[in-house]
Amino acid sequence: MALTNNLNFRITSGNKKGLLLNYPNTTDTRPTTDRVKQAIFNLLPFGFKANSALDMFAGSGALGIECLSRGAKAAMFIDSSKTAADCITVNLKKADYLDVSKVIHGNFSTVNFDTTFDIIFLDPPYNKGLMQPALNLSASLLNPGGIIVCKYDDSLPLPDFSAFNVLKTKKYGITTITLIENY
Repeated sequence: MALTNNLNFRITSGNKKGLLLNYPNTTDTRPTTDRVKQAIFNLLPFGFKANSALDMFAGSGALGIECLSRGAKAAMFIDSSKTAADCITVNLKKADYLDVSKVIHGNFSTVNFDTTFDIIFLDPPYNKGLMQPALNLSASLLNPGGIIVCKYDDSLPLPDFSAFNVLKTKKYGITTITLIENY
């Protein structure tokens, strides 16, 4: 398994702040930079508390691990890449969060979910048409008052957010972050 880490890829806040994370050294994974990761959590409404997180298309697991560091009690990580799933497990072990996490190597659309979540992170591979199906599935997995965080390249066809209440949208270079909730 080829893993990489550098000083610009770490937990940015919470009880594991500063811990360096690994990420899969593949062309299929785009690690979320510390700047964008911090921006995502700064966009959340004041007082929002996530006890359970789903990091779909998790890659390194950085968003879900960040959520755990900030006080979430449990997190689920899904990625179709075996290298990514292994990387997530390495990062969870390093952060000492294995006991409050579940890592699933597989396709998000075939997972049998037995729980719902307060926050769901969607960061699918660009140009694969996965955002809309993941968004539609996420609507049924979100707890009341929960938030879905969508990370995407807005130069590609935009997701249809019409079935949701859009809370905030912010652009960071080529990356756009949109926070939504169910109506």
